Amino acid sequence: MNDATGERRFSGGPPSEGGRVLIFPARLVPRGPAPPVPRAGLRLAWLLVPAALGAIAGAYAVRERAVTFQVVSGRVSDGGYVSSGAADAIVRFSDRSDLGLEPGTRLRISDLQVRGARVMLEGGAVHVNVHAQPPSSWTLDAGPYIVHLTGGQLDLTWNPDVQQIDLSLHDGSAIVEGPGADSWLKVGAGQHVLANAKTGALALDRANTGPPSL
Repeated sequence: MNDATGERRFSGGPPSEGGRVLIFPARLVPRGPAPPVPRAGLRLAWLLVPAALGAIAGAYAVRERAVTFQVVSGRVSDGGYVSSGAADAIVRFSDRSDLGLEPGTRLRISDLQVRGARVMLEGGAVHVNVHAQPPSSWTLDAGPYIVHLTGGQLDLTWNPDVQQIDLSLHDGSAIVEGPGADSWLKVGAGQHVLANAKTGALALDRANTGPPSL
């Protein structure tokens, strides 16, 4: 039917012609581009990324705590000084490493780290057992000599009266710095180092070749 404006209107259901329903295609409305993200929002997002990374690093650092130690059959004083009396003493670390002090040995544990410690041997003999958990950072100071151990077992003796170091490496690898070692000396399992700081002499024997001599 037609209304007063001349437009054709339909009533009583969809338009049909001869009993057939007429279907008109829908008009597609074009979509415009998405609105841009405000620059302030982008700046805020970039500021939040470092904060999130910092929170993750902080949580990891909390889990990675420095090793601790306890002393058995020895004397401990302020500053990390440990000494053995007439009997052997043992220093046990939380990472399952340990130091065995022979009678009369004096040392100082000066720095506790996540993967090791720094030990200053003032005199005597110590048996070192470093748990193999790389990357480790164990440092042994004996007079002017510095021994870096990444894991393994060694015996270390320091005689301050004659300024002599005696090192036997049973397992693992070590780096020795000090008089006679040039810049550094690499020591392997089964090797023996004997060095004297007064004379600057240093001898290193190979495995199964007998003890060195100065």
